[in-house]
Amino acid sequence: MAQPLRHVNARGLSVAQPLRHVNAPGLSVAQPLRHVNAPGFSAAQPLRHAKSWGARSAPPCCDKIRSMDTTWKTILWRQLGAALDMLENAVRACPEAVWSDRSRQPEYWYVVYHTLFFLDLTAYGSVEGFLPPPPFNLDELDPAGILPPRPYTQDELLAYLEHGRRKSREAIEAMTAEKAQRPCKFGWMGTLSEGDVLLQSLRHVQHHTAQLNLILRQTTGSAPRWVAATASGLDGAQG
Repeated sequence: MAQPLRHVNARGLSVAQPLRHVNAPGLSVAQPLRHVNAPGFSAAQPLRHAKSWGARSAPPCCDKIRSMDTTWKTILWRQLGAALDMLENAVRACPEAVWSDRSRQPEYWYVVYHTLFFLDLTAYGSVEGFLPPPPFNLDELDPAGILPPRPYTQDELLAYLEHGRRKSREAIEAMTAEKAQRPCKFGWMGTLSEGDVLLQSLRHVQHHTAQLNLILRQTTGSAPRWVAATASGLDGAQG
């Protein structure tokens, strides 16, 4: 037979007492809970709306939701932007001898390109309809692991990085609570949501940037420093 719920104490289960009302100022354990009295309300009266909101106004809670939405978008951009700043620093710090060394696996320039390609793709949100800007193509999606026809230059990939920055800002700006919960459109990401994809993109950039910095330390003895937060705003303006 199913047992009724009983009171849970701090050290275990008490089987002697059923759940009762919690006593608080103005409340008796023998009485059912009533409305809490507040200015303009009677404890004997049901709660009523304090104000009727017109079509042109919104309750304060909506302003708080909008403010929180903007806050989280700003935080996400500060950190994704910082990861991209670190990637840019790694590109600029790489000497030509390391950049064009075809004997190193993985090749430095290719790690940069791979990172930026998937930054661009995930900001777009879907493989269908996606096309990177020239001179890049879709070979990176080929399961055979086809490499680009030639090493891309630092200038080409710095331009692609700026493109990725802009696309990432747009993706964050367009994100809503509803959209963040939708299943993403990348089959290899399994059950991740569109919100997950944005954070996954940040992690992917930081992962490969660390790889590049390791190569720089191994070959030159130094690497760019950590960036705590990007100086640019979500609108692209420099702080």
